[in-house]
Amino acid sequence: IIKFKKPDDTPIRPGFFSDPANATFTPFRDIQHHDEMYIERHNALVKPGHKVYFLGDFGKPLSIANRLNGKKRLILGNHDDVHDMKDIAAHFDEVLAWRVWRDEFAHPVVFTHFPIHGTTDFPVTRRINVHGHIHEKVITKPNGRLDPWYINVCVEHTNHAPLHWDELASRVKRHVQKLKEMGEIK
Repeated sequence: IIKFKKPDDTPIRPGFFSDPANATFTPFRDIQHHDEMYIERHNALVKPGHKVYFLGDFGKPLSIANRLNGKKRLILGNHDDVHDMKDIAAHFDEVLAWRVWRDEFAHPVVFTHFPIHGTTDFPVTRRINVHGHIHEKVITKPNGRLDPWYINVCVEHTNHAPLHWDELASRVKRHVQKLKEMGEIK
C-alpha cells in the first residue's frame, strides 16, 4: 500500500502526523515501519475491552490482529479474499458483510467496506454510509461537492489511527445537519 501513488505521482500513504498540533510529519520508511506504527497508534487509542470495527482489507499477515487491542470486528473487504474464512474468524470476534446502526447515531448509519451507491432519489437507502475502500478519495455529488451521505474512514482520512466512536458520532451529526440544510432529510 505504501507504494500506491495518486495521479500526480505522490504517495497515497506517505506517513502520518505524529504531532498534528505542530504539524510534525513522520514518513513511513518501509512496510515494517508502517505496520509497527499502525499497531502502536491503534493500541494507544483502543483498550483491551473496547469494540473496534475494521472496514475491510485488513491485510497480511492476519497474525497482526493478535497484537491489536480490542474486541475486533471485521467488515469484509475486497482484499480479504486472500485469506481463508476460518483463518479470518480465528483473529476476529465477529466477521460481517456490513453493520447497520438504527438508533446509535443522529440518523441511521451503515458500516461497509465499499461505498454503497444509490440513486439521486434513493441514496444509500437513506442511511449515512460509513465506509472504507477508496483510500484518499471522497464521494462527491455531480456538482463536485462532498456528498454528505458518505463518510470515508480510510486511514488516509483519520491520520492513520482509529477513529473514536464519539468523533464518528460528531461527524455523523455534521452530515445530518448538512443533509437537513439540503432538504434531503427532515
